Amino acid sequence: MSDKYKTLWGILNERRIEIPIIQRDYAQGRIGKEHLRERFLGKMFDVLCGKGGTMTLDFVYGTIENDALYPLDGQQRLTTLWLLHWYIALKSDNLSANKDIFNCFTYETRISSREFCNHLCTIDSNNYKNFKDKNKEKGIVEYIRNQTWFYQRYAQDPTVQGMLRTLGGTKIEDSTGNDIKDGLEEILKELNNNGVKLLSTGGTQKFIQELGYECAAVEDLTSYPSILGGRVKTLHPKVFGGILNRRDNESDQQQIAQYDIPEIDLVIVDLYPFEETVASGADESAIIEKIDIGGISLIRAAAKNYNDVVIVASKAQYKPLVNALKENGNAETTLAQRRWFAKEAFAVSSAYDSHIFNYFDENENSALRLAVNGSKSLRYGENPHQKGFYFGDFDAMFTQIHGKEISYNNLLDIDAAVNLINDFDETTFVIMKHNNACGLASREKLVDAFNAALAGDPVSAFGGVHVTNREIDAATAEEMNKVFIEVCIAPGYTDEALAILKQKKNRVILVMKDFKVPAIQCRTVLNGALVQERDTHVETPEELQQCTTKGVTPEQVADLLFANKVVKHSKSNSIVLAKNKMLIASGVGETSRVDALKHAIEKAHNFKHDLHGAVMASDAFFPFADCVEIAHKEGVDAVIQPGGSVRDGESIDYCNNNGVAMVMTGYRHFKH
Repeated sequence: MSDKYKTLWGILNERRIEIPIIQRDYAQGRIGKEHLRERFLGKMFDVLCGKGGTMTLDFVYGTIENDALYPLDGQQRLTTLWLLHWYIALKSDNLSANKDIFNCFTYETRISSREFCNHLCTIDSNNYKNFKDKNKEKGIVEYIRNQTWFYQRYAQDPTVQGMLRTLGGTKIEDSTGNDIKDGLEEILKELNNNGVKLLSTGGTQKFIQELGYECAAVEDLTSYPSILGGRVKTLHPKVFGGILNRRDNESDQQQIAQYDIPEIDLVIVDLYPFEETVASGADESAIIEKIDIGGISLIRAAAKNYNDVVIVASKAQYKPLVNALKENGNAETTLAQRRWFAKEAFAVSSAYDSHIFNYFDENENSALRLAVNGSKSLRYGENPHQKGFYFGDFDAMFTQIHGKEISYNNLLDIDAAVNLINDFDETTFVIMKHNNACGLASREKLVDAFNAALAGDPVSAFGGVHVTNREIDAATAEEMNKVFIEVCIAPGYTDEALAILKQKKNRVILVMKDFKVPAIQCRTVLNGALVQERDTHVETPEELQQCTTKGVTPEQVADLLFANKVVKHSKSNSIVLAKNKMLIASGVGETSRVDALKHAIEKAHNFKHDLHGAVMASDAFFPFADCVEIAHKEGVDAVIQPGGSVRDGESIDYCNNNGVAMVMTGYRHFKH
């Protein structure tokens, strides 16, 4: 088959339908039973097109005729066939508009694969066509990877990656920028070309052989089969002796010769997916079986003996290995390269063990073990004289579509901004500066929300982080473009809006994906760390405790809850003044709550805001009645606070004597 037919894309463009090779040859050669396959494919296409019916895709698919079972194929091929027909339906504009179409399929596989297939069925053919028309050089794979539902775990799922390979047939990259398609296959090709003997376990051995390369079985070396349900395969002196022997140690060389142990110069390991199994909600017995023993042992052994052995501990190192082999020639590596691979291997093993420990530790918090991959060197830290690094998977949360490199301070503000906006359901715009909101408003129309947020403090908005929970349209973008914006964040942008916002070449434009932030927060302090649960509580009208004679109106309740969300995300001590779901002014990071209030009042006056009818929120209780008195004299007639002071009565008495309404939440929101 010519090169142009090696991708599904090429096949469809030539109006040819052929099943491409993904993991092994498709060899369905039952003479006289070809109709089984045709029946299967036809039914699948009908379901995908919404013509009715359901379909079960399990480990083995088949049909029963005359009391005889005719198995058609197994799960891996079914995955490819399912994808093939989905794509044909998409290309022919026959894909059902029914977003629940996936419910017609019962498909037993890992949870991330099921989720991925479900998301595929929600793709609108018109949206894809528009994307393709505007991005001639980008295909269906790029379109899928740019969707907000394409989570980072999909990049680590072998079934999902196989489906992407089938779709694109070209370079598919994971989050580290490593080419997965060229991964193991290219390594094996390079090794084979240089006469390297291959040794592997069952499934991988078969895969290697089906690529046309000779590969011995580990069982043949050890004289032991895989035992105890696969728990013991590689744990044997002939394997570990081959890895750990020191080539320059005479005694080691004598012993491996005595016991007929071969020297093993390269070890490639793909660990059992423990973290993914936990995340899938599997029961404990299934989770325990995903604790890799042999793989971890191989990694540690090979990494320890990096002087003589190369260790590749994850798919992320496939491409670096290929590059090293090609650069050096003769399937050789340098000592420096082997040491680098060893470092990466210990990063993999330590992270793996951390996940296992955290699973067993549950909520005991007996020790702190964090595993965060994806180190990124920043231009500098908080200040130019400080080095700065980011550890995390930024791409799992955002897609940067424009602008300069994101800085250390940008990341701090982005974190604060998204945490704040996530507390709002209605159309809201936030302007963030130095981890505090300087502008915030909720309105029916996004452009109105932006203008109201900007009006709160148009001076501080200069160079801020702007975030919203709605798609940015052209009208909003036109107003935003009048302001110097450092970072812009939204779940989406219209084409017209992007054209406007991209006029400033350095402006960072981020698409916010559907993500979950970690449940715990961690910060270094002294010679250790402080860890706490994230403050996720958002007060509701039902939780408000009326503590004054004068009650609050529904409009005041809305403003009070609005202000309370803002003060929750403001540096303590903090006071927030709000009116008509707009941040009028705030005082943040003050050593005195009275100073915070006075600062807020001063800012409101500077920008000519009328405080009559405004509400006040405090992140913690009032130790004295002075704050409510000062606020009332400025026109504030409703207050929200946690309560809990021994002097609560003084504040309540002042409110009752002066016609001020006050509610308590019972929740303090300190943020230091």
